[in-house]
Amino acid sequence: MDKWLLDREWGYLESAIGNSTLIQMSRDWKPVNLPHDISLEKERKKENPSGFEEGFTSGASLYYKKELIIEKEMKNKTFTLEFEGIMGICSIIINNNVVAKHVNGYTSFLVDASDHLLIGEKNVILVHVENTHKPSSRWYAGTGIYRHVWLHVGEQVHVKPWDCKAHVTSFEDHIAHLQVNTTVTNNLHSNEKASVIISVLSQEDEVIAEETKDIVLNSNNKLVVTTDFELSSFTYWELEQPYLYTIQARVIRNGVDDEIHSTTTGIREISFDAKDGFKLNGKSLKLKGGCIHHDHGPLGSASYDRAEERRVELLKASGFNAIRLAHNPHAPALLDACDKLGMLVINEAFDSWVAGRKSFDYHLFFEKYWEEDLESFVNRDFNHPSIIMWSTGNEVEERNGSSNGYEWSQRLADKVRELDSSRAVTASACSLMSEYANMTTIVDGNIILNMLGNNVDPENDIWGEATENYFAPVDAAGYNYKVKRYKYDATRFPDRVIYGSETYPHNLFENWEETEKNPNVIGDFVWTAIDYLGEAWTWTSKCWGFEYVSRW
Repeated sequence: MDKWLLDREWGYLESAIGNSTLIQMSRDWKPVNLPHDISLEKERKKENPSGFEEGFTSGASLYYKKELIIEKEMKNKTFTLEFEGIMGICSIIINNNVVAKHVNGYTSFLVDASDHLLIGEKNVILVHVENTHKPSSRWYAGTGIYRHVWLHVGEQVHVKPWDCKAHVTSFEDHIAHLQVNTTVTNNLHSNEKASVIISVLSQEDEVIAEETKDIVLNSNNKLVVTTDFELSSFTYWELEQPYLYTIQARVIRNGVDDEIHSTTTGIREISFDAKDGFKLNGKSLKLKGGCIHHDHGPLGSASYDRAEERRVELLKASGFNAIRLAHNPHAPALLDACDKLGMLVINEAFDSWVAGRKSFDYHLFFEKYWEEDLESFVNRDFNHPSIIMWSTGNEVEERNGSSNGYEWSQRLADKVRELDSSRAVTASACSLMSEYANMTTIVDGNIILNMLGNNVDPENDIWGEATENYFAPVDAAGYNYKVKRYKYDATRFPDRVIYGSETYPHNLFENWEETEKNPNVIGDFVWTAIDYLGEAWTWTSKCWGFEYVSRW
């Protein structure tokens, strides 16, 4: 498929949802190029219901408009819109027809526009974004179409975005067994014969492996074409030499090279073990990690490719070899930079499940859309060699088993493995409120309650017992502010792989000492590696008879 960037020459106006015909006739459109975060344009007020966690910012209800002419030469093509991220509940309207809706502000999504775009005429694409419901986040999220928008143009027999997946199934006698699964879609009302050529290209654009398969596609159907390669001469993707290969899928129909689909990947071997730790390409490696949110400070949540790349450059120059994406999917450009520069990634899906963290956060939609969002999360990012773990949840309220938390942990892990069995599945947990029942004093008044309990009581291990079934389905357990448990849990949970998914920077030396001397601990991720918008306050509160002060 050809891929057209649609970021230029949009308009926007603030308005509650209404008649789309009247909306597009308005003369109040302001010109804008994407990505765009309208929250940056608004005054911050103490009274805003977003509160301190979202930085006292305002959301908005707004429309975006894009006018697009599809040339007559494009007749009989297929058209797929790709939205990398829209912060807010959104509706996609093409020529006055609502064609899609999406509620997760962090996940990318695809819209089949083939039956809605007019050929040789002006098309009007409207996007309504509703983000006035506050509070909706525990940090600054932004508002609007804050990532790229693409139009994919292909033939009636084609490979859709995210439908060519490559991974190494095994390494044996210096041979990498590379499997490529390519889904070919037939939009025609007739059965079609085609040849699919899968090529593996080196970083120098030389074809090092290639295979052709003849297929028959049923009408209005799709077929997964599996191709296996044995690569006896290959270059590992390493942190200091992040070598990338190109996987190219060509569809030949009626003797014509109809379709070309390309993606990049890397060849690397990863393993996780409670005794041997984490290994990359057979070599032991401790993860020197940092957590990052998706915003870019004064740029807000708007995702610019160079800003994403620069962030990875700065982190790598500072000594980090891994980052944890807190606490939702980030922009594709960030992962591209991690692939290119050599940075390992924990890719995280959700900050909340059934039980909400904020009144209007994702918990309102989780039970209906979790599977759809997990599929787009994994499918979009499948080929990135930088990703070593998929995280199903961060500090979710259900970590103690409430609201069927143990069942949800299993269900989510199972779904991720169904989509990708080549990486580890993880989730993180912080302290439990029940741990504070017998507390009478505070050692450090600057630590908020949610982070307390960095201790172990072998006679009454509330946290270990409550979270055991939460961690049971995952391959690696993320400990938030639980460094003092590392040694103890090596005995209590001898098969558990642990990493410090969040740790305090002021305890960095102690945290790293514990990480290095405990083989069951594969790394440490400081909170945070780069400052971010939101979660800023100074306040005093009384709880259970004692007083504490938090300053962030």
